[in-house]
Amino acid sequence: MNVHTVIFEESPHNFYPLALTRPVWSMRFGCFEFHERIAKQVAAQGLEAPLLLTGTRLSSYARDLYGDRVITALPDGDLLCVNALATELPALDRTRSQVFTAGNRIVCALILSADRSALRQRESSLDFTGLPVQEIP
Repeated sequence: MNVHTVIFEESPHNFYPLALTRPVWSMRFGCFEFHERIAKQVAAQGLEAPLLLTGTRLSSYARDLYGDRVITALPDGDLLCVNALATELPALDRTRSQVFTAGNRIVCALILSADRSALRQRESSLDFTGLPVQEIP
């Protein structure tokens, strides 16, 4: 199964004023940017390099720095949507759609193409309401 991995921003307003000038996934935490940490975990699970979801306001800036990996609309097909602030990805059951949370934060969501109608995009954020949720420790 070909799964497109997409890094999204759950709450960019929590990073104002920095989020006015750059996507949250491009912010540096220690030695690495958030998206670089996630890319390593995604590769360890045998998935393709992640796409970087951004709002239209920052798309030109982001494309100048990150090229064709930057998207403003979700691609067709199965998706693994990863929160830009995720620290660790859970083991995935790739046979069903599921949303993984830790506390009140969405960590990631595997959305099969059959369930795509439940997924809503709001600029660089995603709404997973109506999809099954699994809490991870």
